[in-house]
Amino acid sequence: MERDPVAIAVAAERLQVPEGRIRVWGTRYRARKAKVNGVVYWDYNDLSTIEAFVYRGEPVPKTPELRDAHRVQLQNAA
Repeated sequence: MERDPVAIAVAAERLQVPEGRIRVWGTRYRARKAKVNGVVYWDYNDLSTIEAFVYRGEPVPKTPELRDAHRVQLQNAA
C-alpha cells in the first residue's frame, strides 16, 4: 500500500481535527509512523482510514495491515 508521510500539523489540517486527536488515534490504533531528525511523520493514508471508521462509529481494524486490506477492498469494489 502506498504511504503518504506527513507531519502531525499537516495531518490535523487535512483531517480538520486537533493535533492531539492525531496523537490519540496514532497511539490507540498503532498508526504507522517514522521519526526523522526528531520529527515524527505519520502515514496519512492510515490516519484517514482510522478517521473514517471513527466517523462512522465502526470498530477500527487493529493493525495497519488490516486497514490497508480494507482500503484495497474498497478500491476493488469501486
